[in-house]
Amino acid sequence: MQEQWAQIYEDALQNLKSASLDADLIKCGRSVTLSIETCVEKLPRTLINVQDDSPKHISISCDGLIDLANEAILAIPYKDVPLSWRRLLTDASFLKALCNILFAFKENKVEIIKQLLKEVCSILDTAIVVAGAPGQNRRQLMDAVLDLAQNELSCHDPIVISKNDTGSRKRRRIMDVSISQNLRFPVRSLKQAPMFMEFSDMIQDDTASPFILNDIINHWPAMKEHPWSSMPYLLTVAGERHVPIEFGSQYTADDWSQRLMPFREFVETYIETTGDEKPQVAYLAQHDLFHQIPRLEQDIIVPDYCYVSPPLTRYYEIQPAEVITNAWFGPGGTVSPLHHDPYHNLLAQVVGSKYIRLYSPKQTPKLYPHAGIMSNTSQVQLQDVDEIKYPEFKHAEYVECILKAGQVLYIPPKWWHYVKSLETSFSNQYRLRIMIDDELSQYLPEYLKLLKETEWQPLETIKKGTRVNVCGVVVTSKEPRRTKGPDCACTLTIADPSRGFVTNSNGALDFAVATGVNLFHSMQVLPKGLSEGDIFILKTATVDIWNGKKKQCISVKQGGETISTWAVYKRINEQKQDVVDIPGMCLSLDDNDRKIVKLLQDWYNAILRKGNLINTPTATTTKTGILPKLAISSSKRLMNVGNIKQERIFLDIVAEVVDLFRDSKTQLLLTDYTENDHLRSRKEGMYNIKSSLIINCTCFDEHHRYLPNLSQGSFVFIRNVNSKKDKGGSMELRLSADRKAPRPKSDVNILDKNDPLLASLLERRRNYYQSVAAKNNGDRFAPPSKTEVWTVTRHKFTQMSPLSSIISSQMPVNKFKVRACVVDYKPRDIKEMARPWCSKCNTTSAPCNKTQLSCLKCLAKITEFKFQFACLLQDAHGQQLPVILYDRDAVTFLCGLKATNLYMDDNAANELTHQLEAICPSGKASNTFLEFCIKSYQVEINSQKQRRFQVFDTMLKIH
Repeated sequence: MQEQWAQIYEDALQNLKSASLDADLIKCGRSVTLSIETCVEKLPRTLINVQDDSPKHISISCDGLIDLANEAILAIPYKDVPLSWRRLLTDASFLKALCNILFAFKENKVEIIKQLLKEVCSILDTAIVVAGAPGQNRRQLMDAVLDLAQNELSCHDPIVISKNDTGSRKRRRIMDVSISQNLRFPVRSLKQAPMFMEFSDMIQDDTASPFILNDIINHWPAMKEHPWSSMPYLLTVAGERHVPIEFGSQYTADDWSQRLMPFREFVETYIETTGDEKPQVAYLAQHDLFHQIPRLEQDIIVPDYCYVSPPLTRYYEIQPAEVITNAWFGPGGTVSPLHHDPYHNLLAQVVGSKYIRLYSPKQTPKLYPHAGIMSNTSQVQLQDVDEIKYPEFKHAEYVECILKAGQVLYIPPKWWHYVKSLETSFSNQYRLRIMIDDELSQYLPEYLKLLKETEWQPLETIKKGTRVNVCGVVVTSKEPRRTKGPDCACTLTIADPSRGFVTNSNGALDFAVATGVNLFHSMQVLPKGLSEGDIFILKTATVDIWNGKKKQCISVKQGGETISTWAVYKRINEQKQDVVDIPGMCLSLDDNDRKIVKLLQDWYNAILRKGNLINTPTATTTKTGILPKLAISSSKRLMNVGNIKQERIFLDIVAEVVDLFRDSKTQLLLTDYTENDHLRSRKEGMYNIKSSLIINCTCFDEHHRYLPNLSQGSFVFIRNVNSKKDKGGSMELRLSADRKAPRPKSDVNILDKNDPLLASLLERRRNYYQSVAAKNNGDRFAPPSKTEVWTVTRHKFTQMSPLSSIISSQMPVNKFKVRACVVDYKPRDIKEMARPWCSKCNTTSAPCNKTQLSCLKCLAKITEFKFQFACLLQDAHGQQLPVILYDRDAVTFLCGLKATNLYMDDNAANELTHQLEAICPSGKASNTFLEFCIKSYQVEINSQKQRRFQVFDTMLKIH
């Protein structure tokens, strides 16, 4: 592990050096920033051969900084704590942890090394729990240190994990058999898990009541290969991590308290006891354990039901932006007193069992809630009711259940619930997030209404073994292929509004579950050339099970009892709805059928208008188009740069190329103008784009060899790219070859400017440059034009330069690339921008409105004209630079517009006016940022050398 420690240490040190004096820490005071800077500078560069005692002095300084931060944090309510003090606690703790790692590397005694690593876990976990570990890449690096420390400590004290954890230890169990056998008013238990939309319908309003879901978490690793019922497994993963533990039977008790302690100590002292020991009740309660210890999060899967979109009601008044996840882990006897929550809750029981009693909000007057901030908690102690003090309580109606391992309880908002662990218990609580999209949700009611007028069924309602007529938007497809039998096969998946769509935790728009369609028939009648967005219509087909899994699938086989027919509407445009003629298919459609097709097309186009927020839940591969496929472990999402914050996620991305570099591989710098604080820091102003908007993507193998001809400003769609962290802990992307199926093709595709996928990106692009320009120039900028304007430059390997660096450059002759807008041009009269040219004298003369022109020097007839005009450029920092457009470079810039006598050629003058108006409307400052290649040269004026700048190899594009 020494190499891993050395690498993490160097990465952490580099991360602290790069941001030791950022704006957050400066707010803590100059003395604090000097202390941090001094500590970072004094730390050894590597872990190897550390001779001096500097780590001891640094550790002492860090103790003082940690105390200072804790005093500031504890002095005010936590919600009001400034980010600066949380940053200080994080960085000081991280520095102290690095000192401990240095001490451990110098130490030879195993016990001392173990103690030092345990202190590392304590220091960093405290910073994460108390401060949240803000700062660029701080959390990722701290997680890496904690994982490595936990692994090394587990190696020093290996724990044997067996399926049967027996021995002198025994789990505390206080199951009351009478309770389990005599539930007077049991909660309804569903025999079969409802479909996504059925579940949504069940919780839509305030009449929803609790129910138990069965068999929806049995596939979790926590229930199988990584059993949380095994204490040795949990200790191996998180034994030395420090977690917040509550002491006391419940949080309303007078003796209740809370403190951080090692997970191992908690388990050994309070979960697994010897003999008849009865220690104080302790509980890991309502803590986001999976955010603190991501390794445990790998053992669970957030239920799909968490992504339904119940509307606001009288009881459901708060819609959380994210799924809220909490862990509850403790011995038998722990109690959550009678209380209610403002959210829709799913309580998943992973280990053990709990007794739960629930009361409707209508029973609130009989439950005697506390006053003030505890108004969501009842004064009644359910285990010892004072009937004299609370006489109406016995008349309150309730339901109850014993929630066993593998079951999930749905608790509606504002439903009062009392929870008691009957034995060692591990539960996960999920609070449903708001997902509904107003624009997209409007299609479902109309869609269902249209289907009622026809013989079609919504995909959500079809059942196994039934014959159905369905239609849907093609999500993925495979070309027809020959099977081992006499038939050929075509596989596709379709979706419709009834199957639902959700926004996942990464912000991507998901189809909840796509429906598979398997067609077995002759090659002649199978649909060919399907692409995402086509509308597929199928009549008289049988619903089946897909590969033995509980996934919706429709199978059609030739020669069955019924004759199935199908048709395809190609996604050409929204107006044209010509059905594709499939030989042998006699499927007639009436006006109502065509209305359904039109609505599906509108629904799909509405999704596209959301830009790169589409995800498909299917394992079949995509022939062409924009929708990705599932990875083996997780779905590949068409994802924003701003949402790429985890490693080992396969995804698709739509982006603009900021820069690129080619050698044995290709490095692409990409942006889609969404911000991500997990990206690599770059020199400010290098590309006139914030570094938090730019992600690095490395293309290897065929993706490098067959990369299309890209340049800065190209728009690309990249399929099947993998997210990872670089050595500094920053997120990046990698596009590697498929070793099993190599092919002479790159998964980097150039997008046309009019591609629907670019709609959101272009809008964000306009807004970004408009905000940057407005910030620097106030009201001088005109409102954005509806005309799309961009430039294409030929020097794709040249880095962007801020105008200030060009002006300060000492080289008289040089070439640069800049991103700037045009704020003025000269001459003001556009007709004077083309000047007469004498090829004999090699000189230009003043333009005039005569048809016959002669050179004033040699009197030769003028037959040629050359463009000569100037533009004033201004970058995002407000720096200005005048540039000249001349002769061929001006013709290139003006998309090949030929220079003529503009006084006589109205068409050319109008075209030139149109182009200049697009980049500088009416001679006013523009908010349209363009890329320019410019070169500097020297001229001598009055015996003094002066620099001039000229645009070259730049072409203006207007749409």
